[in-house]
Amino acid sequence: MNLFSLQNISYEINDKLILNNLNMHIVENKLTCILGKSGAGKTTLLSLLAGRILKGDITGNLKVGINNFDKKRIKRKIAYVKQKDIMSDNLTVFELINLCANLKINTTKGEIKNKVDEIINILDLNECKNVIIGNDMNKGISGGQKKRVAIALELIHDPDIIFLDEPTSGLDTYNAYNVMKILNFLSLKNKTIITILHQPASEIYNLIDYLIVLDNGKCCYSDKQELFIPYLKSLNFNCPIYTNPTDYLFMEILNSEDNVKQMIINNNIEFTPNSICLDCNVTQPKTFLQLSRILFKRRLQEIYRNKRAFKTKIYQSIFLSIIIALIYQGLDTSQESVQNRIGLLFFLSMQIFMSAVYGSIHLFYADKIVFKREYDSQWYTLSSYFLTRCISEIPVSILNSLILSTIIYFAVGLHNTFIRYIIFTAIISFCTLCGNGFGFLIGTIFSRLEIGLAVSPAIIVPILLFSGLFQNINSIPIYLSWIKYISPIQYSFNSLAQNEFTGLEFNCNSTQKDCLYENGEDVLNYLNFNELSISINILIMFVIYCVLMVLSYLFLKRSVLKRAYNPYKGLNTDNHSTKISMV
Repeated sequence: MNLFSLQNISYEINDKLILNNLNMHIVENKLTCILGKSGAGKTTLLSLLAGRILKGDITGNLKVGINNFDKKRIKRKIAYVKQKDIMSDNLTVFELINLCANLKINTTKGEIKNKVDEIINILDLNECKNVIIGNDMNKGISGGQKKRVAIALELIHDPDIIFLDEPTSGLDTYNAYNVMKILNFLSLKNKTIITILHQPASEIYNLIDYLIVLDNGKCCYSDKQELFIPYLKSLNFNCPIYTNPTDYLFMEILNSEDNVKQMIINNNIEFTPNSICLDCNVTQPKTFLQLSRILFKRRLQEIYRNKRAFKTKIYQSIFLSIIIALIYQGLDTSQESVQNRIGLLFFLSMQIFMSAVYGSIHLFYADKIVFKREYDSQWYTLSSYFLTRCISEIPVSILNSLILSTIIYFAVGLHNTFIRYIIFTAIISFCTLCGNGFGFLIGTIFSRLEIGLAVSPAIIVPILLFSGLFQNINSIPIYLSWIKYISPIQYSFNSLAQNEFTGLEFNCNSTQKDCLYENGEDVLNYLNFNELSISINILIMFVIYCVLMVLSYLFLKRSVLKRAYNPYKGLNTDNHSTKISMV
């Protein structure tokens, strides 16, 4: 029976016609392969069938053979495997599949384990299930195994329809054949498989049930694979007996415009409604707290596995703190020490803030690709991801800041009381959080890392200029004075100065004509750092952090909604012709 029927379907975007008057059908529970040269419209057709086209105009009649059609719930019955395998590279194969199962299946641990074991067996992943996914820097599983893992992740929620964009791309013949053999097996288990292939080998060709051939957005063939050669013969195209039909197609037919014109079909497709039931095997999603707990555990695993990056940050903090301690060591109570103290406290605020900003930017963009892939596959909700992402970064960021500040505090001879040290570390920690917040906000606003890094100085420099060191905060022009109120460095520097200078007495030499600072209060008055208390400054930094995270969530939500797809948006499901406009 036909699952999809396309009648006179055309797709246009930016005045460019991508699909041109397509007529074809997709049969359920079969392995259907879309063939064509680069730019023929294969990926566009796959996206249209999967309901993933977000922009442009679609005209024609697309009929979906599903009883009790529900455009929202059909997302649960569709799986989409992208060409590029994007996944968490610090987890093992078993951990990643088990994570996906725990996020997407709301049932007992025993049933989840059985499901995971079953999928690992089906995809023939037992030999590598305890090997990490890996990346270019850290070798893990092979390309063929990674592709099978990508398919395994999409099988977790037991979809009825599986779309794959060139699943054999980049694989050798053996691994490509193994992947296609698995897809053929799944089609025998009542799964509808629709995939794009680029000139498959003859062994792979024999696994295919149905063929669709596209050229320049037009349909040249849409029928059973075993009827393809007879169809070519009917058009006086004689494929040699020992030649791969797809090789003959690409070499002899698609390279000739006249030959392609002979193959273009415009027949009307009869439509028979199907009986896929959306109520089958659909479980209730997990709660927010359940998802957050699982994601937080995953994040801890990733941090533990990525020991090299973690150690690098620790060593960097230690090395920098030693350099600073060597520069500012032996602070006394002379007049010269006032400038040294001011410079040290400002540099610490600036360094901690900027490190947190750029660290968060890089970390967010590194995770963004994986997040998009997992969120599109409905692993978790946006709120659960955002919460765990924020919480999991706090301990690591603060730890690096505390290492830096602790070594410096005791090595250079700052106000040596325990309570002052506790306040000092609290101020540094909240300044770090604000840096994380700014970095996260930049990451959510700008889509690319290069843009985020290019724009960040324009945000950071005003924050530095109005922090109270380069210009007295009461001398800032009124039309720019608002910037100081959103400058975490200003509040951090202010608080550190109060914590250090309050109660401190300075020596005045008899040879000096003027004694500028007799005590710490004189320094604070000079800097105009006595208007807000330390506790108020810390509270304001906490408020700034909360506001930044709320804004980050809203911008992330906006970007997700812009690219979120509503399957078959605008489709009239009563089997009448309709124009579908994707905006």
